[in-house]
Amino acid sequence: MGLPQEQDAAVKQGEGHEATAPVKKVPVPQEPGPGQILVKINWSGLCSSDKSLIHDEWQDFGVKMQDATKGIAGHEGAGEVVAVHSDVQDLWKVGDRAGVKWVVSVCRNCEFCTNGTDELHCPKQLNSGFTMPGTFQEYCLTDGRYATRIPEGVADEEAGPIMCGGVTAYTACKRSTVRPGQWIVMIGGGGGLGHFGVQYAKAMGMRVIAVDGGEDKRKLCKDLGAEEFIDFAETKDLAAEVTRITTYGAHAVIVFAASKEGYAVAPSMLRPGGTVVAVGLPKDATVVAGAPPIMMALKRLNIVGSVTGTLKDVEEALDFTARGLVHPILTKGTLADVDKLCKLMNEGTPSQVSDGVSQSEQDRCQTLSLSKETPMAHYYESELGRPDHFNFATDVVDYWAASRDAGLAMHWISQDRQQERKLSFDHFSRQSHRLAILLRDKLGLQQGEKLLIILPRVPEWWEIATACLRSGIVLCPATTLLVDKDIEYRCNRSGASVFVGDSVSVQKILRVRSKCPTLKHILQLGGQPPSGVHDLSMLLHPIPQDATFSGQTPDVKAPSLIYFTSGTTGNPKMVQHNHISYPLAHTITGKHFHRLKPGQLSWVLTEQGWAKAAWAFFGTWNCGAGLFIHDDRGPFNAKVVLDVLHHYPITTFCAPPTAYRQLVLDEMRQHYQRYPPKALAHCTGAGEPLNPEVIRLWKETSGTEICDGYGQTETILVCGNFEGNAIRPGSMGKPSPGVPLHVVDEQGRECSDDVEGDIAIKVDMSRSSSFFGVFDGYLGENGELDRRLRTADGDSQHPWYLTGDRATRDKDGYFWFVGRNDDVINSAGYRIGPFEVESTLKQHPAVVESAVVSSPDPSRGEVVKAFVVLTPQAAKSDPTSLAKELQDFCKEHAAPYKYPRKVQFVDPAFLPKTISGKIQRKKLKEMEWSKDGRPKL
Repeated sequence: MGLPQEQDAAVKQGEGHEATAPVKKVPVPQEPGPGQILVKINWSGLCSSDKSLIHDEWQDFGVKMQDATKGIAGHEGAGEVVAVHSDVQDLWKVGDRAGVKWVVSVCRNCEFCTNGTDELHCPKQLNSGFTMPGTFQEYCLTDGRYATRIPEGVADEEAGPIMCGGVTAYTACKRSTVRPGQWIVMIGGGGGLGHFGVQYAKAMGMRVIAVDGGEDKRKLCKDLGAEEFIDFAETKDLAAEVTRITTYGAHAVIVFAASKEGYAVAPSMLRPGGTVVAVGLPKDATVVAGAPPIMMALKRLNIVGSVTGTLKDVEEALDFTARGLVHPILTKGTLADVDKLCKLMNEGTPSQVSDGVSQSEQDRCQTLSLSKETPMAHYYESELGRPDHFNFATDVVDYWAASRDAGLAMHWISQDRQQERKLSFDHFSRQSHRLAILLRDKLGLQQGEKLLIILPRVPEWWEIATACLRSGIVLCPATTLLVDKDIEYRCNRSGASVFVGDSVSVQKILRVRSKCPTLKHILQLGGQPPSGVHDLSMLLHPIPQDATFSGQTPDVKAPSLIYFTSGTTGNPKMVQHNHISYPLAHTITGKHFHRLKPGQLSWVLTEQGWAKAAWAFFGTWNCGAGLFIHDDRGPFNAKVVLDVLHHYPITTFCAPPTAYRQLVLDEMRQHYQRYPPKALAHCTGAGEPLNPEVIRLWKETSGTEICDGYGQTETILVCGNFEGNAIRPGSMGKPSPGVPLHVVDEQGRECSDDVEGDIAIKVDMSRSSSFFGVFDGYLGENGELDRRLRTADGDSQHPWYLTGDRATRDKDGYFWFVGRNDDVINSAGYRIGPFEVESTLKQHPAVVESAVVSSPDPSRGEVVKAFVVLTPQAAKSDPTSLAKELQDFCKEHAAPYKYPRKVQFVDPAFLPKTISGKIQRKKLKEMEWSKDGRPKL
């Protein structure tokens, strides 16, 4: 059979509250007994019932783990059948997906079993983790005639919680007898059981009132389908509020919260003939589910209980998930986390207790991976935590490759849109394994060596990048726009051992190869490689398709990426990131900024040499979403972008302001109306500040607001417009979840509201905080790292990383961009940010683009000067009168002192820009100022 002899299991030790369940080695059953199947458990649920059994909390009620369990708890799990007894081979075969439940087996002969609806009361039933070994082990025996077949569309990690808390909530909804259109109250609706109840009730047509505490629970319950939410901490009389909403009271109340307060208040919420469903199980034996007899009699109330469901109930509950109607919200862990999660449930305290309901962590929905690691826990957690171990290739790409939840990893189209490739995560997993073997084993590269890559937008770029992350090779991306000397600088500055490029970039590196002493190998993708250059495809060909890289996984603190900043002057700086500062931390970018979910498709307009490409790469795949890639190698064409959005199922679109400015021109807006996007639901902008007028015009055209965001090559997205916060045009938004973003003065003290200062991020030098989305430092020529930190009030352990930009923060926590430190204009004592002036000019219909810098002035020291690119129609106007018109327009639409006292009309090519398209205000200022302080232009 090929089964291992030993397996990991969480085995109970000790008694009472001091009991633990450490991971131990136990034998693997080698042969199923009569009627049994052996299931390799992939995911097992953990709930408060498991905790109560491990800690003997119910022994006063006569409920305690029996010796036959061998100390192995766990009462549901899902996985793959690996062995089948001969007498149930008509029901199961090896490879089938099976679920193990609390009720493992029934006699099939007693009164309860034969009535077809109540086998849960079979006196001979066996229970997982109670009377036989449970699912907190890798291989679990179960009754083949009572096991549940997991339907398509339900992932293993979802199936376990559905067969536990899910079916409990589902049967509670059924036992309530509430019909479609009638009211049902969920006490503890935001908890592990309650969030299931809200979803099932909504799917069954009930009108749901959720009772819980706090804004987070309010948002959760409303998002899941609750029609009304009552915050017990803010409501003095819960029953009166239910009556106000329903007129006569609810038809049923389900008590999910295991609290005395919940059971006490439930009957008074009911209308005559209503039903209380008791689900939550308090440890306090004095808590009673019911009401005074006079109330019971006069209102003819019903009190029923519900713990789990029959085999049929389980199948029905899973079907809701298969149809996409109900999904668990999970906290993930491994077998090694059983004690930790039980401890957290024990320590769970009410967020606030009033005369209503207390809701604790005890009914959160936990699910345990039976693999050795906890893959993708970071995606499902509400807050990103700093891990001890993480590798993007194994923990993200390999995870989604094996998951049933993920859709495409990439939808690629050629420049002319005639060729198309739809690639899975499994494709990138397999290719990256093969490439890692090539780089490490065949070419002999060691962890920490550098690979410089210059390729257009072809899938192989992502294959190579994933291979580097898997094997510890440091990836150094660069843009295809570089010329020979640029490549020479980057090769030598990084000390690259390998260069990977297409035929065009390979020709460039060959012209300077003699000046690059560290370069060992040049690999070419596509075309006939010249002498001394390896054909990447030919090198890869002998490595089997299913080959597995078995080398050492790089440490999370090891370097993973080096980006060259575009820089406004001088040579670019090298920005070094480790294996979590970008590859993991960009989960925040994808999940909260782009709002991505598994199966969605995200298109980010960027070239592969820029850090924004990594934002897309890591942010998208961490969320299980797919990258849409258009291998467009020409200049930006707004019409082409709209055509692509029209023809392909792109759900999320991100573009720089320069692109959006062209997309909102009159001709493009008309084109949008004729050919609207196929699936577009969310738009974002990043790269430089976005003008409010562009945001207004895009919303007017598309009905979708552009959510602006702020970050750098050195950081993840640290500030943005996120779901739940109203967009304030012109604002950068609020700090990203978990990001310690502030505005500080020159002494490192936080600025007051509306006071301009430096944008700063607090850095934890001990590497113990939960925020880690900032670079290691600028890599110097001698290998030293420098983050150029400023000490915060003498606290050397938590200094500030200054982004180099200035902003204000208002009383509501919104950040407002002012400009780069060296861009701010000081005119007669007034400090003026160029961005606000440019944003005001953009509102004028004659202006396509503008750049604002200071200009020398004998009386004011310096004044605002605007270099303006006009529309073709406006360019025909009288320049003097148009300049006056723009000045008056700025005085009217912004503070008068900010208007540009000087206006110069220029062609688009006049404005100096970085290779990534950002205006180089510093260079423009140098063009404007002479050495003696007089204007040049």
